Amino acid sequence: MAIFRSPVLILPALLWTVAIVHPPVQAAELIWPQQRQAYYADEPITLAIAGTARGVMLSLDLVPLDAGATPVRLPLRGNGSTVTFTLPPTALAPGTYAVKLEGKPVVKLRIASGVIDSSLLLSQTLNLKQSQAAGANFMVGNAFNFGRFNSERTGPLTVKLRASRSPGLATFERAIAANLPTLVYMYWTGYVTHKPFGSQKSWANGEMGAAMRLLSFHTAQRLRRFGKNIISIGSLDEPGLSWGKTPTGRATTGFPNWDEQPWYTRRGWQFTNNPAAGSGADWQKYMVIRRDIIRERQAEAKKDLQTVWPGLVFSTDLYAPHAIMDGTDPLNQEVNQVPATHVFLDYGLDRLGAYSSLMLEKAHAPSAKIAHAMNGQLFGEPVPQPQQLYAYRLALNGLLAAGLASNWWLNTTAMTPADLAAVNHPAKRIGPLLRETSPDHEVAVLWSETELMLRQQPITLQEASRSPGDMPLKLTVSPLADQPQVKGEINLDAYSVGHDYKQAVLTAHYALARAGYPADILHERLLPRGILRHYRTLVVVGQTHSFPPDVDKALQAFVSAGGKVVVDRSITLKLDRAITAQTNLAGLGYRWLALLGSKEGNPRQTSYFQTNHFMDEPVRQAVLPFKQAMAQTTSQPRLLSSSTELLVERHTAGTGFIYLVINGYEQLPQLSETQKYGLYNYAPYQVEYQLRGLPPQGVVYGLEGADWARGSQLSRPAAPITAKFAPAEMKIYLVAPRAPAGLSLSGRKTGGMLTVQAALQQLKMPWPLRVVVQDPSGKSIYQVDRATRPDGSYSEQFPLGENVLPGAYTVRITSPLGNLSAQTQINVQPALVKPQVLTETVQVFDRQAMSTFLAAKPALTIALGQESHRSLAEQLARRLSTRGFKVTIKPETEVLHKVAYPRVWNPYARIYQPKGEERSLQGQLIDRRIQLTTDNSGKITARTQDGQDLGGNWRQPNSFVTVGGEGYLDWSGDEEIVYEPGVKLYVDRNRRVRVIKGTPVEVPTTTDFKAKWAKPWTVLTSHQGAYQLPPQLPEAYQTDSHLILLGDSTTSQAVAVLQASDLLLQIVDEQYPGSGQALLSFVWSPFAVEKNVILIGATDEAGLQAGINRLLNFLPP
Repeated sequence: MAIFRSPVLILPALLWTVAIVHPPVQAAELIWPQQRQAYYADEPITLAIAGTARGVMLSLDLVPLDAGATPVRLPLRGNGSTVTFTLPPTALAPGTYAVKLEGKPVVKLRIASGVIDSSLLLSQTLNLKQSQAAGANFMVGNAFNFGRFNSERTGPLTVKLRASRSPGLATFERAIAANLPTLVYMYWTGYVTHKPFGSQKSWANGEMGAAMRLLSFHTAQRLRRFGKNIISIGSLDEPGLSWGKTPTGRATTGFPNWDEQPWYTRRGWQFTNNPAAGSGADWQKYMVIRRDIIRERQAEAKKDLQTVWPGLVFSTDLYAPHAIMDGTDPLNQEVNQVPATHVFLDYGLDRLGAYSSLMLEKAHAPSAKIAHAMNGQLFGEPVPQPQQLYAYRLALNGLLAAGLASNWWLNTTAMTPADLAAVNHPAKRIGPLLRETSPDHEVAVLWSETELMLRQQPITLQEASRSPGDMPLKLTVSPLADQPQVKGEINLDAYSVGHDYKQAVLTAHYALARAGYPADILHERLLPRGILRHYRTLVVVGQTHSFPPDVDKALQAFVSAGGKVVVDRSITLKLDRAITAQTNLAGLGYRWLALLGSKEGNPRQTSYFQTNHFMDEPVRQAVLPFKQAMAQTTSQPRLLSSSTELLVERHTAGTGFIYLVINGYEQLPQLSETQKYGLYNYAPYQVEYQLRGLPPQGVVYGLEGADWARGSQLSRPAAPITAKFAPAEMKIYLVAPRAPAGLSLSGRKTGGMLTVQAALQQLKMPWPLRVVVQDPSGKSIYQVDRATRPDGSYSEQFPLGENVLPGAYTVRITSPLGNLSAQTQINVQPALVKPQVLTETVQVFDRQAMSTFLAAKPALTIALGQESHRSLAEQLARRLSTRGFKVTIKPETEVLHKVAYPRVWNPYARIYQPKGEERSLQGQLIDRRIQLTTDNSGKITARTQDGQDLGGNWRQPNSFVTVGGEGYLDWSGDEEIVYEPGVKLYVDRNRRVRVIKGTPVEVPTTTDFKAKWAKPWTVLTSHQGAYQLPPQLPEAYQTDSHLILLGDSTTSQAVAVLQASDLLLQIVDEQYPGSGQALLSFVWSPFAVEKNVILIGATDEAGLQAGINRLLNFLPP
């Protein structure tokens, strides 16, 4: 290996002068203005040295700790205050650097390349080290735990703001340091509720909407500094509407809550708590409004996020299309830029059923790629290897066939990092090829929202009359056609009704793919938009209700133009010239639910009902009937085979195609009656098939093996193929109009970036590639799996840095198909980094947003933190007034107030009144007696018999608590619970609270109720996605005005709140930006929705004056 001596790059000295200089600090100190020490190579890095002596030279060294880069020395000339400069993008080679100031180690700096090993993103729920071992190339993160507080948590941190960062920011810093992009899964609430801020709160409530919007504005401002690291942002996990009260007072899905009435009224529906009692038309009107609640809230979130950060990709989890009473629907995905969901397998559908499940989730846009989260084994004893690995491989192959952008493995039961790596690494090699293709179908299966909605009306009407405490509605079914004596009973509710319809649609779609006719799934609302012109055949199953007129018109036009409609035997709606497949798909959802927990028969039989093989049985049985029906249409099969075990998919790929053939075969072991089957039983399979629809003069290449390690050209691609499949294997066939004539390759270094370009010769289609970049020593510094685009081209930039090692860098591209390879060398020399010296006294952030805001000439309030700023405020107000602005000056104590909490309430609260008998505590230990009260300021007093005040920490073990004063509101859990004066409580040794004296009643949380019980917060915390939205910065404070703020965290409470909230890109303190200088920032909705703030941050009068002058430059004429 060649050895290179690393020359030191000496950068030109930076000269800095300012008008006003503070006395120098005792020692120079390195400042990270962006509050980061991990960056991508193509990001600018701002550095500052505070406490410099005028004219004195300082040295800042960046010493690489990894081979492959040369040290950088920055000689700096002090100015008596703070010296600030920026290293431009690609100045530094990727790696870790020891940062030394005056020769003394200060901190480490991490430069990440931002180059990911595959354009297919895969991850799993493991720690960082385990995830990397498993082949993860992205992380799943959440936007929680922001803000910095004083030690008592009674207000924001005001001093030593740079000494630490919030856990929320640190999460993304670590991800950049690990060179792993982050998918931000949620920021509204966590995994426990699936609804914002608790399981009972109403999405359509006005207070809820305001809280959602504040978090959207704040999340965008916090995370945009990590821009390149963020793949996408979503709002919450598994969103669904909360249950409402029926006329009898029960809570169940599908009913509106009283506090949502304004939402429905504004949209033209006459509100009632018995929505199914009216006509079918009225019911559908209600259901459309209900269905759109989640979509409208998510669309609002997307708009607010992108108002702050226009380049942000919005992609939020939307799932469970059958649970329409919870407001879920595939059409909600239209709000997403990348559809996002997770489908549940092993729940009535086998692992390969991921294919059809994913197609349903994107029924709004069949060619889209989906961001997905995949569950592990959901029930039963953990299946041992290798079956567990086969199940994962099969699910991932199904996802790839449907169209996958990313996948995150959840609850990875019995899968070690090595097991996951065996699945992930091969997929990352071939995934880029499939990212460049899209399904190519002339057949579609209909998802009818009309059918699903109208099936729900009778069950909802029954639910309306059931009383609290009534037993669930039951349905008895005969799940086994060949054993009618076997009966099963299931809960009949909105979920089971929806599940049954979904199962019919998925079974039809899945069977068609196994019959050789892969299909799209189309949402009903796409038909009036003209989408059927792209198809020859539409499959409709289980339809028992008439379509809306516009859908019916689209169907009639389709048939009149020669399109064919195929139906199953469960359909009762007459469709013109329909072809019937001799299979009945009704009741399949009920069948599986009835047998899931069955204890009838011996262990072998009962365990069979839980196997993927049993779940897959209706699909296998439907293959031949659908194949026979499809033969009567003009649609052509993509594959011919007598097997019912192979799933076939075809994707368009530029001028070519890609065929995917997946082995779903399972073989049950021979067991005694006392033994149990495992959930998965995937097996090798040998079968004959024939690819159809090949171009006459085309060539076909195949990739085979569980890891696609074998590639070859088929000598007779149109002839029948006898294939041997490994368990869960997917064979890939690339069909091209001609063989590629070669692969062109070029590379060049521009600045600190290496640009690589390649192209297939005489062929335009995606093609799998492996790209390797080696440094002069022969070490591979990049190895990535990629594919050419549909036009046959490939290009990418690889950061090298200006402090790169000198010599010849080699780029080598190979392909597993077509004997394609190419290599080139680029001679690279290091270059001097030319830092960009800060020349302006005032740094401005979000100048375009500020200009747009001021152009509307909004009314403004200048909030004074201290009287010494009044003369500056008056000067600013005068100058604004002369330009047509209405401006007032007020002490910030008059414009900024604490928010009363709870901020968002459940529709109902539980009140305990001091009635009834006092329950005995005989045998219970009582260590202390506490008098619990809350005053109007929100202060909690919990005074023991010896005079000690426990405050909010009153839940001490073995305590007898008497509520006094005006009473006490407990909103620490999912409910809001009120204890009136005189109610008595007991806290046991596990800190569980029991009511000893008190009778509960449930009351609506009206405006008057909330005014009485909500109190200003007393302790700040950070939102962590739990049941309630707690007081956190900055929204724990509120205003009703657009504000202009002056000063820093020591002179203004409002500035302190903003600077500790993590919203600002940079913060001001006694060290930065320095004397006579200012930071001018625009802040979106920090304290109230669409009430913005302009912050002139400075520590001295000269800096504030400079900031004011700079602000006035933004004023409209």
